Amino acid sequence: VMDVHEALFGELGKPAETDSETMLAYQRSLVRGIRLLLAIVGIPYNVACTDDESDDGPHYLMFEGLGDKWVGLGVRNACGLRLARDAEEEWEGA
Repeated sequence: VMDVHEALFGELGKPAETDSETMLAYQRSLVRGIRLLLAIVGIPYNVACTDDESDDGPHYLMFEGLGDKWVGLGVRNACGLRLARDAEEEWEGA
């Protein structure tokens, strides 16, 4: 994910783990890079970065089964971001 972000937008320094606000902004930047790659191939996908947000993929395209929660979960995992609901969705097989 870092290599993709650096190729598209330039270098992104990782902030200290103790600064939660700056770390969230850093992880949002990584998520935006992945969303851009999906958009390039015609897939609009909003990925939640906080528990107040929700994943929202295209309704005309089903990636797997009846729900596609695993896409947002996978993007967050790749970007080092975990939401409270992710563990439960991962256990349920998202």
